Amino acid sequence: MLGNDISEVTAIIPQVGKVIDHCRSLGMPVIYTKEGHLPDLSDCPPSKLRRSKKQGAGIGDMGPMGRIMIQGEPGNDIVPELYPKEEDIVIHKCGKGSFYKTALEDILQEKGIESLIVTGVTTHVCVQTTIREANDRGYECLLIEDASAAYDRAAGGDFRMDCGYGVLVKGVEEKIVCPKKRTVFGGNMNEEEIVELAVCGLHMRGFALEHQLTGLGAVYDRTDHTAPVYRMVRTATEPEKPMLVCAQNGTELEVEIWRIALSRIGSFLQMIPAPLGLGKMRLQDGQEVISFIGQAGAEEGLADISGYGGWRYYVQGTQKLS
Repeated sequence: MLGNDISEVTAIIPQVGKVIDHCRSLGMPVIYTKEGHLPDLSDCPPSKLRRSKKQGAGIGDMGPMGRIMIQGEPGNDIVPELYPKEEDIVIHKCGKGSFYKTALEDILQEKGIESLIVTGVTTHVCVQTTIREANDRGYECLLIEDASAAYDRAAGGDFRMDCGYGVLVKGVEEKIVCPKKRTVFGGNMNEEEIVELAVCGLHMRGFALEHQLTGLGAVYDRTDHTAPVYRMVRTATEPEKPMLVCAQNGTELEVEIWRIALSRIGSFLQMIPAPLGLGKMRLQDGQEVISFIGQAGAEEGLADISGYGGWRYYVQGTQKLS
């Protein structure tokens, strides 16, 4: 409506989708915000309304996708490529910042969230305003550089100049994991944060892929057991390997806990073939750690070896030494 070139902002849609999918895979809550106003414009300041009309697209005026910036109108919705899922949270906001006259802070406090990953548009307006609001309220913030944009790069500026408000990174896989605390972003990325990783097969001590962990500087910590909510199946790959899947009739299974630098998780993830992926595993004491998790339905047709109590016992019991 304003004649802006939107190619810069639409270009980040795939990367924003990757961030969302990665966070969902780790069980992190995903929160959308939409700036819009009530149909009677009672929540729109007169000055904002006047500015919009001077720009040639008055808030509340009729446009090609309904009334401009009015809640419920097609033009005020989220793009189909990034549309929220049922479990996601959508917040309607009437200002640039996501905390202004919204329930966002109440939601974050209720969920015990202390840190935020921020993406979206536009970098120099809604994104930076939200990060500053969050910083004032004590939240740690992570801006994914290539998942945020303005109508032109000059307008977006260089957020690194405002590093006092948050941490800026490019990419997603090596920067986002789910630490022990129920936070969305686990601390200062400029430090070598250590996280716990559970393995249950060929990455355990004495097996063929242990070198992948030690090569990334990981250190064995202890042997533990899962909560009784998983089954172990044997893949049909060569070499064969175990895969954990969630199950109502699960059992406790032996795993090894390794300690690894947060910054190395992305490199480790690249070594994991489908249908395995990294997710959260619950241990027998209720603690959740990063681990291999099979994709839903991937266990169909595979042999269940849960009765052995773990991969090492399966190998010993069947004389399948690596």
